[in-house]
Amino acid sequence: MVTAYYVENKQQLLSSWCCPSCVSVNNPARNDETPVKKLNQSPNDTGMSVDEYVQEQVGTPNPTYTNKVSPSPNRNTEVITLDNLRQLLDTKLEEKLENHKCSIITEIRAAFKSEISKAVENLKQEITQNTDTLHREQINIKEDISNLDDKIEKLETENSKLKIELQKLHKYDDKIIETKEDNCKKIVIYGLDEYNNENESEQEKQLLYMFSDVMCTDLTGYIEEINRMGKYGRRRPILLELISKRMTKYIWNNARRFRSTGVYVTEFLAGQALEDKRKSQQKRHSMMRCDGYASTSSQIPTVAICQCRK
Repeated sequence: MVTAYYVENKQQLLSSWCCPSCVSVNNPARNDETPVKKLNQSPNDTGMSVDEYVQEQVGTPNPTYTNKVSPSPNRNTEVITLDNLRQLLDTKLEEKLENHKCSIITEIRAAFKSEISKAVENLKQEITQNTDTLHREQINIKEDISNLDDKIEKLETENSKLKIELQKLHKYDDKIIETKEDNCKKIVIYGLDEYNNENESEQEKQLLYMFSDVMCTDLTGYIEEINRMGKYGRRRPILLELISKRMTKYIWNNARRFRSTGVYVTEFLAGQALEDKRKSQQKRHSMMRCDGYASTSSQIPTVAICQCRK
């Protein structure tokens, strides 16, 4: 459309222009010219301006048309429809939502990152502490194991020593038992004269004669061994070993028959038994001395009393 034509015919064009979104209903019978909005409209028609409508209706301008249309100062040349407004609002809302979404995602990422970093740091600290604790416990366990090894070695050494000592004690007990069994058949005779170069047969004859004369007992066949004890002297004791324990016990029980003969017969003692007997004899002698002192001291007052009575 030419500007000169539009300026000349502006008033007429504006008065004849209708909204493309509405349809004029011209019913002569009802005398009704109420515009009605179309149900289905194309998006191109809704945004049509006055210039486009005029250009469509008129087509090419007619240079001979001289009617001038005065411009209306209150009419806009561009129409804003609801669809355009909706699209504009949707666009703005989408932009705002997108910006808000990006900011929320950024904040969430930052929060997650900080929380994860804190959790990882705490986990590292816990792992470090647990590792240090386990290391210290491992060192303590190693020290305990080394101490236990030392103790076990000491115990094994002591155990081996005790085993050796126990074996020695068993052997010593066996020897003691054997010695006791042997000593049960032995008798010691004190007070018999010893002659020069006397032999065992002479000693046997002397013993047989003595037992036959004093106890009326014949020891022929019962004597196994005869020995003199101690260093050489005039009356060394004789160790007599018999075959029968019964005969030995019989002689022990009837040893009191030798009291008036100057001969003393007793059992044979050795080792701990001899030591115990010596201790008991010393204790008895000490008690006897004390009793003798008490008896002599007790006689003094009686004498004094008798003297006073006199």
